[in-house]
Amino acid sequence: MWEPQLLWRVLEFSPHQGQLEILQHINDSIQKTPLAPRFIDASTGRQWGKTTAAEVAIWMGLLAPDDEFGPPAIVLTSDTFEHCRLIWDRVIRHAYGVEMLRSLVERYDREREILTLKSGAKLQMVSADRPQGLTGFTLTGAVVDEAAFVSDEALEMMLPCLAVRQGFLLAFGTAEGQGWHRTWFLKGQDANYPDHWSATYPSTNSPYFPPQEMETQRLLIPRRRWEQLYLAHWQTEEGAVFHNLDACCIDAPEETPPEANRKYVIGADLARTQDYTVFYVGDARTGRVLAERVLHNRDWMGQVEELKGLCEKYNKATAIVDATGVGDVVVSALRERGVDTVAVVMSQPVKDRIVSRLVLAIEREDIRWPRCYESLMRELRMYETRVLQSGRVQTSAPAGFHDDRVMALCLLNEGFARGYGGVERSTEEQLWTDFPKR
Repeated sequence: MWEPQLLWRVLEFSPHQGQLEILQHINDSIQKTPLAPRFIDASTGRQWGKTTAAEVAIWMGLLAPDDEFGPPAIVLTSDTFEHCRLIWDRVIRHAYGVEMLRSLVERYDREREILTLKSGAKLQMVSADRPQGLTGFTLTGAVVDEAAFVSDEALEMMLPCLAVRQGFLLAFGTAEGQGWHRTWFLKGQDANYPDHWSATYPSTNSPYFPPQEMETQRLLIPRRRWEQLYLAHWQTEEGAVFHNLDACCIDAPEETPPEANRKYVIGADLARTQDYTVFYVGDARTGRVLAERVLHNRDWMGQVEELKGLCEKYNKATAIVDATGVGDVVVSALRERGVDTVAVVMSQPVKDRIVSRLVLAIEREDIRWPRCYESLMRELRMYETRVLQSGRVQTSAPAGFHDDRVMALCLLNEGFARGYGGVERSTEEQLWTDFPKR
């Protein structure tokens, strides 16, 4: 295996700090360093140097040692062949223009766009505009350019190709869109996803970008677009469902004990498969969330007992329970234990309406929660609007993330709105015939 520094000298490449950071992660992934992330997502400003960094990452992959599956295999892809070519042309130019690299080349198939080295290592360029073309490989690594414009379907087709060899995927793109590129950025910022790493690099991270040009460009295009293209700032409000979130955070303890003779409500999102069970206790008179419970890997009866205990602690609170997929078993178990239970089957129309109700409550600051509920804030900020292929608009957490806290808060807010906490805030009976009213 070539040492990265030797390769860089051959390419006459001197990485700036951002490029160095990314390429170190690529090297660690190729070397199978313990805890090294495999999925690298970089949101960069224009003229940052991603084309150069991508080419170097490709050569690092091609010059890696064979593994049990044979010589390295790398794929370069983007949303179009035209975008691929910016990187591909650099690779081919150096493959034939640098003597040390030329001595390694076996052949270049122009028709199929495959570069083969004498070692057997192969690089192929494939456009992601035909996702099916990204299947059938057993890859050491993949490099994706203009990731914001590459479809979720294309990524889904390509990921299995990396599984057997535990290959790396390096994605470059601008900080825009609501697809997998944004999801990977979020995962890279979350310690719960150790295989992911992400970063944003403004154009000025490159020593070759004139600082004064930032101001010139700022005056030429809309500010939000300038922030995306040159500062590599993800717009947190773009596609977001919930707004005014900071105004709903209050300085309060993580848990506030009950007061005598006070009526409380609990929103309960019960767990399925890999999800978390979340309970929120609230006071309808103040609109405050008083307590949070998050459970994981509890069976149904364990969840029932936990919810029963919480209801008893808060003056026999009414539980608004998501009964979707649960049937009568859990609801019956709660009622048999004396829990005042309202069962809600979360059909899509019901979900759409209770989410809309929470949007309005947050905008009006009718519901508030302790500032220390950071995981709740993260879920609310990530909850997004997406347009499906059918044309229907859907709200959900990004792919790979949970929305359990959001749903529990929605149910709590519904309890408030429908009068289960002793204060009725809505009379929109015609809209809520499928949700029982007290």
